[in-house]
Amino acid sequence: LNGALGDGTTNDQSTPTAVVGTIRFQAISVGTTHTCGLTVDASLYCWGFGFYGHLGNGAFDDSPTPVRVVDP
Repeated sequence: LNGALGDGTTNDQSTPTAVVGTIRFQAISVGTTHTCGLTVDASLYCWGFGFYGHLGNGAFDDSPTPVRVVDP
């Protein structure tokens, strides 16, 4: 739903699904409609429902793949 799985689709899955790309995450935090992950180099990425700016990239669009959170 809304791309919160990060697999490049908006499909629901009943089993674990890999996030697309080559980004390596050391920690993941899952919300109801979006997900965020901390990379091994301490960068923050989010994906999923972004209508209210949830993804932290300055946009208000959903993203089914990780987008880097921008510094304020």
